[in-house]
Amino acid sequence: MKKFSEVMDEALAEAYIHGILVSSLDGNVITFNFKKEFNSIAVAAGASTLLFISTSALEILGEDRNLEFILSYGRDDLFAVIPGENVVVTTIIDRTIADLRGIDEIISNLKHITLKISGIVEAEEVEGGLLGILKEKIPESSLIMLLTKEGFPIMTSTFSVELTQTSAMLSAVYNTCYSMLSDDIKFLDFSVISGEKDYIIVHRIDDERVVAVVAPKDKKLTTLVAQIRESLLSTQTY
Repeated sequence: MKKFSEVMDEALAEAYIHGILVSSLDGNVITFNFKKEFNSIAVAAGASTLLFISTSALEILGEDRNLEFILSYGRDDLFAVIPGENVVVTTIIDRTIADLRGIDEIISNLKHITLKISGIVEAEEVEGGLLGILKEKIPESSLIMLLTKEGFPIMTSTFSVELTQTSAMLSAVYNTCYSMLSDDIKFLDFSVISGEKDYIIVHRIDDERVVAVVAPKDKKLTTLVAQIRESLLSTQTY
């Protein structure tokens, strides 16, 4: 991805940028370059969660879903999360330089970078729509939710459920099953809850994210799990 590298190099040439990560809206890492050590998977998952929660907060508190950016200030660095048309761009910024230069100018520059990156992603058709692929493969599902292992929602196929409570319960199922494994095999692929009519499948995506699928028992469990895995493989997350 030569164009990606050119834009990344252009961004990192700025003294105030300590790192930049491009991820899909559902938290898949597309590309990144950090001057400091950061967990790219965790940053991508966190950015998608922030995007989801912040957009919901704007709608609830201010009836405004036009999220422009999110800033999070630490002692030495700050995170800027800027959504593009089809990506999320997370930038780690030197706080001292940002305070001296002014955050407004920096955000303006980062928006311009995000616009460039969105254009490259669209042109190169980078795959990143796990939720859409799952909905297509399992149209009978009543809920598909992407969430962090800590229980923070990233994306959902429906808003008919209480998201915070639902994501917390689904995360608790996965983490409790994980805790029951022996230390020698600390890897949990998926867990299944079987009711009279539905399956709830909570499947690992990567070290930071899981996906939950609620589907009727009309379809075999092995078929549902295979369809989830096919979807993950198609987005190179499994």
